[in-house]
Amino acid sequence: YVGGITGGIMYFWTNGCTRLTATFESLINSGNVHAEMDYAGGISGYMAGDVGGFGGSMSWCIYDCENSASVVGNANVGGLFGGFRNGEAGGNAFARNQVTIDGCKSTGELSGSANVGELIGLDEIVR
Repeated sequence: YVGGITGGIMYFWTNGCTRLTATFESLINSGNVHAEMDYAGGISGYMAGDVGGFGGSMSWCIYDCENSASVVGNANVGGLFGGFRNGEAGGNAFARNQVTIDGCKSTGELSGSANVGELIGLDEIVR
């Protein structure tokens, strides 16, 4: 995982009945990102959050982040995030996960062989 600010951010919680919130605000990258393999992003190469257990939930809040640099990788290349995984540990159907992205933009050139997106290269929802 290669990113302009961080390679990867992962959070896993399995005790249930917990509400977790990860907030990213006003992150700005202007340095070029080059990955030899998969998962390259202007902010982060990969982000993952899984919450398991009865009634657990995870919220990702991403506000006013921007990338103005070029991002190059093999597959899963995004202006903000190369890959984004949101799901429940253990396949818990009762967990409630939410992703909010507001006021974000990417103006840099993007290049990859598969799953290239202006904000997110690969958005993976796991149930």
